[in-house]
Amino acid sequence: MTSSVATLEVHDFRQPRQLMPSSWRALQRWYAEGCELVAERWKNLGLDVTLSHHHTRVLSLRSALETIPEPGWGAQGTLGATSIDTLLACQPRLLRALASGLLGDTPDETDDVQFLTAVEESMAELLFSEFLGAVGDAWPGAEPLNCRFRDRVIQPQRTRMYPPRTTLVVTTLCIHAAPDESGEEASKTGSEDQGTEQSPKKAEFPSSAMGEIRWIMPQVEIEDLLEIECANPEPVRTTPNPAIPQIMREVPVCVTVELGRTRLSMSELTSLRTGDVVILEQSVNHPLNARVGNAFKFSGRPGRVGIHRCLEIQKLLEDTPDALPASPQQ
Repeated sequence: MTSSVATLEVHDFRQPRQLMPSSWRALQRWYAEGCELVAERWKNLGLDVTLSHHHTRVLSLRSALETIPEPGWGAQGTLGATSIDTLLACQPRLLRALASGLLGDTPDETDDVQFLTAVEESMAELLFSEFLGAVGDAWPGAEPLNCRFRDRVIQPQRTRMYPPRTTLVVTTLCIHAAPDESGEEASKTGSEDQGTEQSPKKAEFPSSAMGEIRWIMPQVEIEDLLEIECANPEPVRTTPNPAIPQIMREVPVCVTVELGRTRLSMSELTSLRTGDVVILEQSVNHPLNARVGNAFKFSGRPGRVGIHRCLEIQKLLEDTPDALPASPQQ
């Protein structure tokens, strides 16, 4: 007799944990909507490109920074009311091409200059400011997220924005010169890949892309923010106070007993004087009706207890708001 041993998946506990499923789903919605809004804002500036989410990985600080290609140019921003630090990084070549698009020039693809001019850096700051504003509007929470550009980062691979043991969410976004099927395919690929920590080498992306942007955020802080602002709140279950029935019994209720009703014209009403007699539609032999609020509750006959008048309840009535039970014809 042979025993079958189930195959166990090997897990390396030295690797950072992956995103929680709820956080991952919220991030997917954020990336999809954010890419569209960024493209719209850039188009309003005169830059006709599209963005697509390629993939997302959870990495240690060292591995995350090593994914940033060299030479690199970055922008430091903040997310939310607690000013969570976020880093956007890409190659100067890509920023030079985007700046040329803003200025209406044709980019020189043979230009290998690693540094941006003052005008190109100003254009890059403008693009990243619009990027953060757009992703803030795309935030999947109830209200837009306050995302702001803080400062440029000349060497993002050596940034000291995060403590040494921080675990980071690293997202790669691809920029395309014009909408095409390859951009759509890149977005689909990214939405399915949460990824694990891998060797920090440059990831492949669609050949039609102009370049890629690395978007880096601290894992714990962004997951906490997603849980607070984007999670579906469960209904609060409360236990009724056992004293409520007794409290309700002691609440005073006003009961009104009607002698009867009649209809008068406006001229008859204004001509009434002291001593006049108004004949009601209800006979003296018909039970009186008692109401609580707008609903008739009881029917009974009038009487007297000592010096007080009273109503002897003879029948319980259904709740009939603003309706008098039918009385016998006189």
